[in-house]
Amino acid sequence: MSQYPPSPSLEKIEARSRQFEELNQRWDALIAIADDMILELEANMRQHPLYRSRVDRAKRLLNCD
Repeated sequence: MSQYPPSPSLEKIEARSRQFEELNQRWDALIAIADDMILELEANMRQHPLYRSRVDRAKRLLNCD
C-alpha cells in the first residue's frame, strides 16, 4: 500500500491562507498601478499630433465629423 503524507496542521493551513491573501492583495495593488499607468499613457497618446491627425483623417474618410 502507498503511504500518504500526514495532513498539515490547522495552524499551517491558516498561515498559508494568510500568505495567499497577502499575495493576492499585492497583485491587486500592482494591477491597479498598471491600470493607472495605462490610462495615463493612453491619455498622453491621444494628445500626440500624429494620433490626432490619424483620427481626424479616419473621421473624414467615414464622414463622422
